[in-house]
Amino acid sequence: MFFKEQLNNGELPHLYTYGGKPFDIADVMGVLDVFEGKPLLAKSTENGRPCTRDQGGHLVNEKGYLITKEGHICNR
Repeated sequence: MFFKEQLNNGELPHLYTYGGKPFDIADVMGVLDVFEGKPLLAKSTENGRPCTRDQGGHLVNEKGYLITKEGHICNR
């Protein structure tokens, strides 16, 4: 959450990772088709468990974030 006084010309300040590198949302988002503002997800089953993959074949959660096999959000 940001206070209005923290914003420059109404823009969000740059965000950084714990390591001090600039954060880019594209590093944690899968490549998805969007229809009416909602991502289209290709659902399948692997080893008896449901999974969802983006266009590049990477695992993603229901919100479109890249995840590991354990379900943790990760980056590219």
